[in-house]
This record gives sequence, C-alpha cells and structure tokens, in this order.
Amino acid sequence: MAFKAELLKKKLKEEGKTRDELVADLKKQGCPRHKRTVSRWLAGDNPPKSKDLEALARALHCKPQDFDPFFADMGLGEVSIQAHVSAAS
Repeated sequence: MAFKAELLKKKLKEEGKTRDELVADLKKQGCPRHKRTVSRWLAGDNPPKSKDLEALARALHCKPQDFDPFFADMGLGEVSIQAHVSAAS
C-alpha cells in the first residue's frame, strides 16, 4: 500500500473537517475508529486498511485512490492482493 498521509490531511482540510468530525463520520458508517488511530493515519505512522480507506473516501467524498494511488478499485468485501515481481522471479 502506498498510502500518502499528506493527501489525507489535504482532503480533510478541503472538506473543512476536523479529526474528531472524521472519527464521528467513520463511526456513522459502521467503521469505529479511535482518535488515536486516525491521528496515526494523519501522521503517516500507520496506513489504514483497505476497508478503512474506503470508509475514509466515503466520509470525505472522494475515491480511495486519492490517498493511495495503488488502491485496487474493487467491490466492498473483496480482498486486494498486491505483489512485486522481479525479473529474477
């Protein structure tokens, strides 16, 4: 996952939302996350999981790719598998 915390911060600012408002929006979607978790996402310390990335995108009215350009655009509940292959493989 190539999550970009600075893109999340930018989108949060564009939407005029605070971290606390984002946490509340995530809880409304059935994706309960603590302030500490969201703070780690914003700091770039811990990237969100795919289901969290989808919830973030819904809360901020955008696409998951806005935060992670390599996010696989799949249906909810599906699993994304990513692999790096070299010529030696």
